[in-house]
Amino acid sequence: MRFPALRERPEPGDRATECATVRYPFVARFATTECPGAWLCCVTEGGSSDCLPTRLLHAAAVCTVIVLIRPGHPWPVSLAANRDERIDRTWDPPAAWWPAHPGVIGGRDRSAGGTWMALGPTGVVAAVLNRPGTLGPEAGKRSRGDLPLLAASQGSAEAAAQAVGEVETGLWRGFNLVVADAAGALFLRGTGQGRAHVERLPPGLHMVTAHDPNDLESPRIARHLPRFRAARPPEAGGLG
Repeated sequence: MRFPALRERPEPGDRATECATVRYPFVARFATTECPGAWLCCVTEGGSSDCLPTRLLHAAAVCTVIVLIRPGHPWPVSLAANRDERIDRTWDPPAAWWPAHPGVIGGRDRSAGGTWMALGPTGVVAAVLNRPGTLGPEAGKRSRGDLPLLAASQGSAEAAAQAVGEVETGLWRGFNLVVADAAGALFLRGTGQGRAHVERLPPGLHMVTAHDPNDLESPRIARHLPRFRAARPPEAGGLG
């Protein structure tokens, strides 16, 4: 697989000074190789390799949330999240970092003080993602890391969706927010104009990236959603 953005190939023999281990939908792995410091070597699933400029790393990476909803099951809601945008952004491990939100636990973003995923004392979990083209902060906008804190502080996922839905989304750059508790999960889309769109996710497995839930226009969803749906779901007691 070749990358059309690669118009300025490095000179052979230049060694990388730094490399990262990051996964994309279309790349199997990255490895240190004969690339300069501003480049990474991409080894694709087909086995071919090329040098990829690191500026493309932030453009291609995307965070992901997967939620499995099974009413009446011992594990009625299972949620998994993968953060692989802005991996250079420093953070603190999960803890109760926020006195204004007693009992809320999450990893803390050291840059803006919020979080990308939080669990509240009543069992509400919330995870925030960017919308397409909105990666990173913007002058005059609040950090989207505030949103999981607001949501996880509520008494239920329904109340969390209502609390976020009452706020003007223009305060933040575009966002996707997944909120869940034992009763189910909801998706909120904030476009930066007006109130957030709220929808309850039906029973089944759903995948959210910067796009809407299960949107096959997202390459990651198109590739991996069928695989997750075909996989055997986790069962209570199966993690011991």
